[in-house]
Amino acid sequence: MFIRLHQRSPSVFFAACLVLALCSPVWSLQRQEIEIATPAASEAASVSQADVGQESTTLKALTLEQCYASALQNHPEIAVKTARIGEAKALMESESVSRSAVVSLHSQLGYMDGQAIGTYGLVTNRQEDENFNGEYLNGRIVADLPIYSHGALWNQTSGRDLSAEFALKAAEYDRTAVAHVIKRRVGDKYYLLHQLKKAKEVHKQLEKTAQARYAEASVAYELDRISKEELLKANGFLKTAQSDSLEIDLLYQKNKRHMGLLLGIDLGVLRLRDIALSAEELDSFELMVGDNVKNHPRVLAQQARVEKVERTVGMVDDDALPRLDLMASYGVGTDFDRSSDNVLVTLDLKYDLYDSGQNVREKSLAMNRMKVEQAWLREILLELQQESLETVYRFKLLKERLALLEEQAVQLEETVDVDQARLENGFISPLELSMSKAELEKNRLAHYFVVCDLAREMEQLDQTRQLYSSQSSVYSE
Repeated sequence: MFIRLHQRSPSVFFAACLVLALCSPVWSLQRQEIEIATPAASEAASVSQADVGQESTTLKALTLEQCYASALQNHPEIAVKTARIGEAKALMESESVSRSAVVSLHSQLGYMDGQAIGTYGLVTNRQEDENFNGEYLNGRIVADLPIYSHGALWNQTSGRDLSAEFALKAAEYDRTAVAHVIKRRVGDKYYLLHQLKKAKEVHKQLEKTAQARYAEASVAYELDRISKEELLKANGFLKTAQSDSLEIDLLYQKNKRHMGLLLGIDLGVLRLRDIALSAEELDSFELMVGDNVKNHPRVLAQQARVEKVERTVGMVDDDALPRLDLMASYGVGTDFDRSSDNVLVTLDLKYDLYDSGQNVREKSLAMNRMKVEQAWLREILLELQQESLETVYRFKLLKERLALLEEQAVQLEETVDVDQARLENGFISPLELSMSKAELEKNRLAHYFVVCDLAREMEQLDQTRQLYSSQSSVYSE
């Protein structure tokens, strides 16, 4: 009996499909480099997208690493995160110059009727006790240097500078985390294409075998050698094989197009090498435990956000401190027949005595925001630890499934030998022998799928291990 594949559950179909494969149930080949071959640019237009079984005369091979590079270069999520980094850099540069000296020009054109007061008398060229009636014009160049502002002396790092710095680190870690996710997607699709390619090949062979069995059954039925029931059984075997072959071909085409979208290129014709692992390589592979998840870029990005919000809390207190500015200016003025100039140097102190509770509310908002970010950090750590444990147990389960499939293969081989002898003695039909052989090939294909799954897990664990070793924590516990 064929188990039909639901489009959302391809693994159920893969484990149950009946195939005629050429691979051996003993898996001792070394792990190989895998390739996806695409048509050269000059020939891409001449390759039919629907015909994936033909070989192109000129092929450009893409290794898995090259697929990673292509996806990272073309994926829009990377472009978004890169733009975020540029935005964070611009903010950090803006904060670094916000407390630098500012030189400005002030100019006035006005009309005054009365007595000049204080320094304005100098600007308008009149003494303080002089009455003035008429137009005046003055200009002044002012240099303003913040001596102490936002809780820091001039030319020292303030809380705002640190906040912008951690915002940049968070943006950089975000891009690294997204790149890791994209590489996982590419790896998943890469190994899935190998499984689908193998299933597609063996299903074509299975369809040919089913056609031959049905032709034999039709002749035997015409000669009254078999019953109508046996003919219908052979016809059902053929129809199911044709349906499953079509379904697996469509699934293969869909995932090939998905892979092309991930890479940003037209894959054209695929040429995939079979994946193989050695028992020694599998047994010696070191599984990763959850202790290293603190170096995951998602964790580091969130740690940077926690630090940023902590600086924001400090910024609220810093903004409530006095501000001290050194101001120097040179001004000139004229009114009708007189003109004069002056130099003015002042030390300005600003301090808010009452702000209607605004500072308290801003600090409360920042504190609650910090609690939210800290909770997100704990959630991310928990999620990654659970994912690490799931990976370990999934890997162990795949190894156990591989051993069970090998034991089952021995029993199925014995069954095929027995059925072969029964066919020679006339006890069973060729169709029944073909179905026994299909059970054996079903086991071999399931074995190949598990090998692909193990190779994918090993590849992704290697990528994660390299990722962790290249990161360092920015969070001080």
